[in-house]
Amino acid sequence: IVARLGELQPHLVELEPNSLAAGDARRLICEHLPRLVDSYLGLPPALRGPQSESSLRFTESLNLVAEELDHLLETCCRERQLSFDTQHRFLETRYREHRALKGE
Repeated sequence: IVARLGELQPHLVELEPNSLAAGDARRLICEHLPRLVDSYLGLPPALRGPQSESSLRFTESLNLVAEELDHLLETCCRERQLSFDTQHRFLETRYREHRALKGE
């Protein structure tokens, strides 16, 4: 999660503050994740043992958070990917297909 947050951070700066992705990121990072950690740490130590049901659920929840961070990163990078794909298609059309039409 920490690595994903580090990777996501520069992309979040570029988001419009009122965008859906920015709101989702704020809720997940600033509200949901801290509440999850706080509620887990608020359990008595006996319920937080390595193989306890609570620890297994906590791990599952952290995995869900990690998956959502991946989704947010994908969403943030979608425009960049589309721009890159457009440039690739342009170059391919301009140079590869152009030469083929000329018989080169």
